[in-house]
Amino acid sequence: MLSVQLRLALKCPGCDSSVPLNGVFKNADCTRCQEVTPLTKRFRWSELLNYWNPSMNVFEATKEHRPGEGDHSAWSPLKMDSIRAWPTCPCGHVHEKSQVLAAAERGDDLTCTTCSMTLRIHPAPALLTRPFPQVRYVIGGSVPSAPSPGRVIPARQESAAINCSNCGGSLHVSGEMRTVSCQFCSTPNYLGDELWLRLHPPTRREPWWIVFDDTADTSGPTEHTLEDLLFMAASDNEMERAEAAAHPKLPVELMERMIADEEGDVRHALVQSGRLPQALLAVLFERESYSEILELAEGMTLTEPVLHALSLNTDSTAQRIAAQHPDTAEADLLLLTSNAHGRLLEALGNRALPASALHLLAKRGDRTAQRIAVRAPATAAEDLARLASSSHHEIRAALTQRPSLPDEVLKTLLADEDPEVSARMQQHPVYVRAQKEKRRRRLLIGGGVTAVLGVLGLAIGAVVALVWFLIQKGILS
Repeated sequence: MLSVQLRLALKCPGCDSSVPLNGVFKNADCTRCQEVTPLTKRFRWSELLNYWNPSMNVFEATKEHRPGEGDHSAWSPLKMDSIRAWPTCPCGHVHEKSQVLAAAERGDDLTCTTCSMTLRIHPAPALLTRPFPQVRYVIGGSVPSAPSPGRVIPARQESAAINCSNCGGSLHVSGEMRTVSCQFCSTPNYLGDELWLRLHPPTRREPWWIVFDDTADTSGPTEHTLEDLLFMAASDNEMERAEAAAHPKLPVELMERMIADEEGDVRHALVQSGRLPQALLAVLFERESYSEILELAEGMTLTEPVLHALSLNTDSTAQRIAAQHPDTAEADLLLLTSNAHGRLLEALGNRALPASALHLLAKRGDRTAQRIAVRAPATAAEDLARLASSSHHEIRAALTQRPSLPDEVLKTLLADEDPEVSARMQQHPVYVRAQKEKRRRRLLIGGGVTAVLGVLGLAIGAVVALVWFLIQKGILS
């Protein structure tokens, strides 16, 4: 274990005064102008303690220093001194390492053996352990879980006479606001620097310490408690939220909140984890607009509600995924087909479609839509008849390639004004078979007539011969 002594101050963006950070705070409160600076984004602790350089941090730097040595850094708007040292009492007594660790393990405060003054020892809060898992304790500084003094307003000195600048009446000054309205004439009175600083004496930059495990392996994944995940999910750092979203123990309650996260990386991590319930997946996919997230659906097992959500999404990627999925319901296919174009129409053309969807495509004047209906085996006869009258030559020509066609379509195509279409129909198997059948029927009829006529001829000849014979014999005179 090692200990680093810190002295931090942040420049107030409102008045440029120095705001001491004597502990792990969520905000930096300026006592001069009352500006509150959230320690988030570029001011979060993971940034402040790594010198705004991801490749290093104060703890790794401390391990390289000898006891009593350290860094004195200043970059706008932060000033930080970090020294490798164990806690020191204001009286000058240096606490021994064994004494500090023993008190920390017992959960006791650190008491000076010289003057009996104590320093508070706190388990490191999640604000530190999240970015720096090697951190164990905070000594002498405030932490969020401990009772916070907040914005301390010292009692107003009774000897100070504060009167209204307009009517001279006495003002009631609580110290909470720098502008005070007169209770008699309602005139706003601005408190000058001298009075305001008397009510809000500036805080000094005091030393405090962080004890950390210098042997901890921080290169691998970190085990997170539920408390850690709650903290990460609420963090203003999208990388931390994304890490929480990908965690295998993330509760469903947090997933429900994080599917609406404004950062695409967070939503991507949720979907990629594969643990998002189908109901939440449907909610996310219905409104998702990032193609990188929607494309994850192509490798997932999707239920009908999720496919329905993708169909309702106005994003072309979502609609394409629903269009090409074999389990998409017929009602959703009709929804997609009604206004399909481009890649969506191409996706619909590469799958089997019900007759109801093909009917919608056949009714459209779009050549690509009609081409899909022409080639689909399930296209109804009435839609084929409609396509036979298409204004597009290639659609009518494509109809001639179908192995079977209703009679009405055959007649229409045979009478087509385009010679190519009519010529193709002359070679269509159905037409060729019909012509062969017609010729065969003609031959049969002709043969039958010939046979009948032959028989009749023989009968007539026999009768004539018989009559002639009878006449010769005198039987018939």
